[in-house]
Amino acid sequence: MALHHVFIIPDGNRRWAKANNVAIETGYLRGVEKMLDVATWCKEFSVGTLSFWGFSTENFDRSAKEKEFLFSIFEHKADELLSSKKYDEYDVSIRFLGELSKFPESLNSKFRQLEELTKNKSQYALNIFMGYGGRQELVHAVQALAGDVKSGSFSADDIDEQKIESRLYTHGLSDPDLIIRTSGEKRLSGALPWQSIYSELYFSDAYWPDFSKKDFQAAIDDFYSRQRRFGR
Repeated sequence: MALHHVFIIPDGNRRWAKANNVAIETGYLRGVEKMLDVATWCKEFSVGTLSFWGFSTENFDRSAKEKEFLFSIFEHKADELLSSKKYDEYDVSIRFLGELSKFPESLNSKFRQLEELTKNKSQYALNIFMGYGGRQELVHAVQALAGDVKSGSFSADDIDEQKIESRLYTHGLSDPDLIIRTSGEKRLSGALPWQSIYSELYFSDAYWPDFSKKDFQAAIDDFYSRQRRFGR
């Protein structure tokens, strides 16, 4: 049984900040840094594809101050990647998935730059879900299919799993083998409702900024202890 794709819901930044009596902004900063840490661990654990849920559709409802700070962190880290060119060192392609148009254009531009500069990298894949919601993704796919039917590209009877998959944000990306959520919450909260049907789920009690290589190893070990039957 191979582990190709790990999807992580990095939960608990604000609770970590409260527990450690520091500013919420510090929790977010530590959380983003932790994402980069985990990305470097994947080579050691032979994980070729790593995905993070970086910002949900519901996160847009947070205060203007909180969003402004998060966007500034995202932009700063994107600038660091662009200047350091670590994607060359790791031979990693970077892809952003979701409603990217809702982000400031300066940030969105850096997303596009990173995608363009890394599109031919083949050793590893890093996917960051930004402005993502599972139901929103399905609505988007249904709207696209309805448009195709209306234009006469095909009939409603021709819609099958392959056509639906082709309209998802994740088109071309394998379904996750393992989904990890941190901070003790035991739900997916709308993550990948189409793609997760046969994913193995692992819930870590650690707040995301405290998530360690040992915790990552525990999740992987747990994955390999299971039998995947895929409904058979």
